[in-house]
Amino acid sequence: MVAPLWMAHTISTAAPKIYHGRMSISHAYSYCMKDMHEFQWLV
Repeated sequence: MVAPLWMAHTISTAAPKIYHGRMSISHAYSYCMKDMHEFQWLV
């Protein structure tokens, strides 16, 4: 599954630059959940 790798990449790149670690994780998690939700509708 690609999502966990993408999440880890997003957190590792965005956290130091833009957000605090916690905010970055929550943002990545919410985007991941949104993508999964849309994928369920496509299937």
